[in-house]
Amino acid sequence: MILFLNTDIAMTKTHFDTKQNETVTRAHLSEAVYGRVGLSRADSAEMVETVLGEISDAIVRGEIVKLSSFGSLWFA
Repeated sequence: MILFLNTDIAMTKTHFDTKQNETVTRAHLSEAVYGRVGLSRADSAEMVETVLGEISDAIVRGEIVKLSSFGSLWFA
């Protein structure tokens, strides 16, 4: 299977604390939630895992996942 990503607006790595060619990881996402939402680090990590799990499950079910102002994900 191939995962497709159709981006409407490209999110740059400048939204996260990463070096130029570094991959954005779950840890980066968790830290962003922690810094912007004010949850504990543990709750922020749990929230990121829950959201990524829901997205993954929907894609596996064959659904198209649309992330507003970002793009769509699907398998073909």
